[in-house]
Amino acid sequence: MKVSLLFTLFMLAAATLILSCSKTPSGKEVFNSEFCPACHYFRGMGKPEGIDLSRVGERRSPEWIREHIINPKRHDPNIGMPGHAHLSGAEVDALVRMLTSAMPSASERETR
Repeated sequence: MKVSLLFTLFMLAAATLILSCSKTPSGKEVFNSEFCPACHYFRGMGKPEGIDLSRVGERRSPEWIREHIINPKRHDPNIGMPGHAHLSGAEVDALVRMLTSAMPSASERETR
């Protein structure tokens, strides 16, 4: 009986662990799911007339970008951008990696 109960508890713990380790979304997936393209542009995604984030990694540190995603009012109290404190650390990390990744190609720069 004890072995059966321990086995059941072990299997429940394993299932919980597997479910909690689901795939982390890509920066592009988070960018789109948070409706960032409604106001921003990033390498072909979003409004071409929106705020261009394609080169933000050249101007800002990853730490600054992370803080700005979570609480933009910390940098500008009058900003209209909502904070994204509800995102997981992995989701914010994915956005920061995307925004600080390699700079756009020459053809991407020419179209802007």
